[in-house]
Amino acid sequence: MFSDQVKYVIPFQQLPSDQFKYDAKQLRPDQTGHLYLDPCGSSSSSRDQSEQFLFDQPHPVCQPQAAKKTKVEISNPKFWHLPMMALIGIHAEDLRHNIDNLVTLPPAAEPFIIPQDVLSSALASCLSQRHRFATTVLRHICTIGDVYIGNVSGKFYRAPGHMVNRKICPIKLDALEKICFEFFPSSDKDREKDWKIVVTALHKAVWYARKYIRNLLDISAIEKDLMASKTVCRCDI
Repeated sequence: MFSDQVKYVIPFQQLPSDQFKYDAKQLRPDQTGHLYLDPCGSSSSSRDQSEQFLFDQPHPVCQPQAAKKTKVEISNPKFWHLPMMALIGIHAEDLRHNIDNLVTLPPAAEPFIIPQDVLSSALASCLSQRHRFATTVLRHICTIGDVYIGNVSGKFYRAPGHMVNRKICPIKLDALEKICFEFFPSSDKDREKDWKIVVTALHKAVWYARKYIRNLLDISAIEKDLMASKTVCRCDI
């Protein structure tokens, strides 16, 4: 009875109460044989003009999207040595202007010790959930460079058909796994399964960091500096 293509919609809240009653004269067929509802009291000429106006106006959904914002260029190599946490809750422009004012992370060395203030912050915000605790710690101890060129499992695709086998600093990940089970113990039987749940959350955190960089930042000027840097902890496998 009803056409799949709606010619126009009249919100009920905008109709006077006396316009909720319609008779057969107000249900008219179009050229396709479908029935359309005529607004009460509208003449044929005014109705046709109104319909033509509606069809001439593109629907907001069909409007061309605004041009994408220009990516913010990052030219300071110090960017790679900032903790992942530097990307949380900051606009790209503010990040560019404040790089020199942000604290960088030193190169990782054994034994790698996670600072107590990082652990306290993670415990306070994790809601007693191991994966949330691990994600917060990761964002504090891993640099942007660490997660840009590596992953938790050591395998990810940077381009179609091109897999990069590079793991985020093993020293940091080993320390993270150890501290996770110190604060949130697990049986030997369940430990592997529980750690996989944590790894899934860590993957998500890394993915969001890369997405921020890919969508908002132009790092072409410093990408070579990252690959040549000896201060970014990495491990090719």
